[in-house]
Amino acid sequence: METLSADRVTASSVDLVTPARVKVLAILLVLTALPASFLGVLWKGPEETNGLYTFAEISPDRDLWWGLVTAVGVLLAISVPIQALLTMLLTTARGSSWATVGGVMMWIGAGLQAAGLGGWASAYFFATDPDVGASAGTAVIEAANADEAHLLGLVPAGMALVVLGTIAQSVGLFRGRSVPVWVPVAMLSVVLVFVVPGFGPQSLIGSVPMAAATIAIAVYAVRRTQVNGR
Repeated sequence: METLSADRVTASSVDLVTPARVKVLAILLVLTALPASFLGVLWKGPEETNGLYTFAEISPDRDLWWGLVTAVGVLLAISVPIQALLTMLLTTARGSSWATVGGVMMWIGAGLQAAGLGGWASAYFFATDPDVGASAGTAVIEAANADEAHLLGLVPAGMALVVLGTIAQSVGLFRGRSVPVWVPVAMLSVVLVFVVPGFGPQSLIGSVPMAAATIAIAVYAVRRTQVNGR
């Protein structure tokens, strides 16, 4: 059996493989980022102004709550790093530092968000188990809500890193001029997560332009590698 030597793995052969790999990542990005962007429409906001839910709000739809929150965490953990990676690939030397720093922040932030959302979903899910009882479940949720640092601390920290990282990558794309200007402009809609509630129809205000930017990043990343691979 013939053994491939290192000198036979040429730069051209690597270039021919790269477009296929990028295409896989681009498809995965679209399949995960779009659902994550629009799941907020199904997410009913809390009645309390502090952003926390009560036992009475969660218990009737505990399975839906756990599914939505967990799904968002999983999808973000996949889509955010891929978007950061493809944006780094798209950014030219002029904006590479911005894109790299932003990408690192987004990777870390996505991990923190996913861990925080998973913990939040589980805390409410088990507390609303019918076998626990309304009285005990209410006490558990009230105790959890009273300790926001442990209940939700990772979520805002991760969100802030993802937002700041996305802004940095937008600057990198601006400087690199490798995509149309509207793409980094649309990416900046990520800052709306601090202004517009991320649940209900109003969540579309920020998610629609961000989804458009995500699709554009996937498309332009595939186009660029296909050109370079020829």
